[in-house]
Amino acid sequence: MSFEIQFAWLDGSGIRSESEAATWAEIGITLGEARVSELLDERLNSKRSTFFGAALPLAEWIVDCWPRLINERRGPALSAGAHPPEPSEGIATDLEREWWGFHSLRAARRGGAIPNLLFRRLDPGVFHVQAFSDSVALPPGISVRFLRDEAAKVPAEDVLRQFHGLVEGVLARLQGDESDRVATLRARWRQVVQPTAELAGRFGVDDESLEASDGELLRALLSDPRRDEITSLAEGLSQPLLADRLRVSRELLRELPERPEATPRWHEVTAAATRTSHGRPWLTGWSAAADFRELLRVSETEAPGRELPRWLEERCGWTREQQIFDLKKVPDGVDTIYVNERGFAPAILTSRQSDPLRRFRLAGALYHFLFARSEGRVSPRSPLLAEYAEANAFAAELLAPAARLRSFTPAGGWWDTRSVGEAARALEVSPRVIRHQIENRRLGRVATDRL
Repeated sequence: MSFEIQFAWLDGSGIRSESEAATWAEIGITLGEARVSELLDERLNSKRSTFFGAALPLAEWIVDCWPRLINERRGPALSAGAHPPEPSEGIATDLEREWWGFHSLRAARRGGAIPNLLFRRLDPGVFHVQAFSDSVALPPGISVRFLRDEAAKVPAEDVLRQFHGLVEGVLARLQGDESDRVATLRARWRQVVQPTAELAGRFGVDDESLEASDGELLRALLSDPRRDEITSLAEGLSQPLLADRLRVSRELLRELPERPEATPRWHEVTAAATRTSHGRPWLTGWSAAADFRELLRVSETEAPGRELPRWLEERCGWTREQQIFDLKKVPDGVDTIYVNERGFAPAILTSRQSDPLRRFRLAGALYHFLFARSEGRVSPRSPLLAEYAEANAFAAELLAPAARLRSFTPAGGWWDTRSVGEAARALEVSPRVIRHQIENRRLGRVATDRL
């Protein structure tokens, strides 16, 4: 899906700042077919599809945030569809507020009217872009309410092109402006493409506030032959110190098992699997589960249960003995590591848990190997990474398909402890998976007061 920022320069007479006056513009933003800049001006009681303001603050925000905005895949472990908090709401932790500040366009508002758009890098080629309507009371002095709720996956090149075009357009408009503000913008624009800045951004670290020791670690990592693998693992770890994340990542690499060549059947399944992306992660996961069943010609009601390892060996050519290995020490923030080197059999390393939980993680790994198509040899399973929600939705639907669960639905649609437990035992999954499927697939109501 496409993403576009359109802007037309206007007369800025009367604007106090000369630099902002020179970049006064009418701005429209489109996500796919949706005009996410559509708004209601409550003071004038009129709707329009564009907003007015200085483009300079937008360019400054893009440039200031660039390393994290463009490179960071990590994010707060919020529930899907969580609304970006306004400064007055007081509902987010400091770390969450900081993250939204680097990824939500509204952080550039500075008292003006700007739509609430969130940008998150999913992988090297894709961004998740989400627009939130103004559903709460407007801040004092703001009479413009943006109206659209939209979400889409957008090619990274589209996002980069639009951001780059806005910044370059502003700088061209300010050619000859020698003010400190514009000079700072130009200097920062040259700085953000430095390799250490890009790497810091990927780790969720502000490159302008790097400790000297962290800067040395990043420069050393740039020349490490295992840089891609170390970086991928460190993205999912939750230790607050960068040094600890890098150290643990190197330790985890030493645990990776040797892998045999993949079977011809696994190559066939991998080649045939195609990903269909949706704006919401759970929809993407459910769609992938349906596609996987169709690929293997499996009934929508079939649940593999405890036979999942054998099921994967017989239907996908993924040998049971090569599927799951134990992690010797489970790091903070990561409970599973995916190993997927081209031409070789995949594997997961995971913590010692109950059999149903290990099967759930094995099912989630299928989504990673067949549909996420990570380019790296190793990747972590972490709630800090966006794919986590998609893989969970896929695993739940594969192991406890909604079509099968409907046959267990109690009269009246109310599930109590007994009925949830019966379904969990029949499908050989944890009761938590059943409860989530009931709630997410709208299969009834869970009587939580009796669970």
